[in-house]
Amino acid sequence: MRIINSPLQGCYLLKENVIKDKRGHFLETYNYNFLKEKIYSGHFVQENESFSRGKVIRGMHYQEEPYSQNKIIRVLSGKIWDIVIDLRPDSSSYLNSYGVELSRENGKQLFVPFGFAHGFAVTSDYARVIYKVSKPYMPNFERGFRPFDPQLNLKWPFSKKDAILSNKDSNWPLFKKKMLNNKKILVTGSEGQLGKTLQKRCSGEYGFDWIFLSREELDITQTGEIQAAFKKYNPKFCINCAAFTDVLKSEKKPLLAFKINVEGVKNLTQICNINESILIHISTDYVFDGAKKRPYEENDKANPLNAYGMTKYLGEKHVLANANFGYVIRTSWLFSKNFGRNFYRNILSEASIGNEIKVVKDQYGTPTNTEKVADFIIKIITSLPKKGIYHCAGEEVMSWYDFANKIVNENNYPNKIIPIDSNNGVVKRPSYSPLKNTEI
Repeated sequence: MRIINSPLQGCYLLKENVIKDKRGHFLETYNYNFLKEKIYSGHFVQENESFSRGKVIRGMHYQEEPYSQNKIIRVLSGKIWDIVIDLRPDSSSYLNSYGVELSRENGKQLFVPFGFAHGFAVTSDYARVIYKVSKPYMPNFERGFRPFDPQLNLKWPFSKKDAILSNKDSNWPLFKKKMLNNKKILVTGSEGQLGKTLQKRCSGEYGFDWIFLSREELDITQTGEIQAAFKKYNPKFCINCAAFTDVLKSEKKPLLAFKINVEGVKNLTQICNINESILIHISTDYVFDGAKKRPYEENDKANPLNAYGMTKYLGEKHVLANANFGYVIRTSWLFSKNFGRNFYRNILSEASIGNEIKVVKDQYGTPTNTEKVADFIIKIITSLPKKGIYHCAGEEVMSWYDFANKIVNENNYPNKIIPIDSNNGVVKRPSYSPLKNTEI
């Protein structure tokens, strides 16, 4: 097999090497190791075949992230005029197109990288075409342009009048640049410690367009406000940092906790589905009861002990069951050194004025810096793994007492930490809820 450059960045012709003798011929149509070394190191997960009559045009099609595809196009019989157009704004060949004849006789295949729209016209009486693709076909993520869109000015071998088109391909929207490469990220609850960390650490980075909305700017319990925000900003991603996180108040006001942590999440899920946005929902170690006595993994059974944990569990359960594309990120004992009200900053405040501080010694978790979670969210967004639950937690298992000692010592304050036994009282809390990061 030989690789021939095309005029478009990352798009290549593959020329088959045919060995002939009196018995017939032999040819290699695909070689993973060769392609891995030369142009593409990933795997193809699906192979599709189409059979089309002469004058049929199929296209122009592509899939949006997270299902953008690499393709290899090969003709089994007949001839086609294959056309691709580069839709990647950061590419040197952005919006340029390329056409080439593929047939069984000329032994050419076309490697089409993700971020391209693709289509072909059948120039023989019929054609059988197969496609290897790196991501499965996902109808909800399929997009397209009309083959004869005047703004694209693609060069087909026959006129629109003579072409045979499906209703779908005839009625794709006309091309607009703003339809491409949506990298808008909407963050709810942006004034919380994680939201503020995302603003400081990630805003303006990675080529994304960040929109940060506080509770006053976007109340997730109000469907109309969410609809208006999505209409205004059209986000590709929604990171839900909005939550009712006060464990004691959740026990006293469970309906309020339910309204925000469950109903609010249902509202976000519904609007994300309507707008084909990817939802990233933040959850907690408090969905577990602590009975395991070993760090919890993503597939361990949840069994919350209190109202806060139950509402967070019901929220994440809804995302997993109903979001077309959603992630749940569980974290443990979240803290920021710079923002918000949290254990770290409370201990630091008390230690700075020399107070004795009583801290429970028999509840264990994995304290997690918001910076770690912010970086993990970016990893999810840029890699788009399979949807589901992911744990993001600190590596060190410790008690609240251990954590308080660590905070005081690393800040060089006099250590006046006094260990006490926990008294669950109004609220039951898991005695052992460290999280284990196993999926990423």
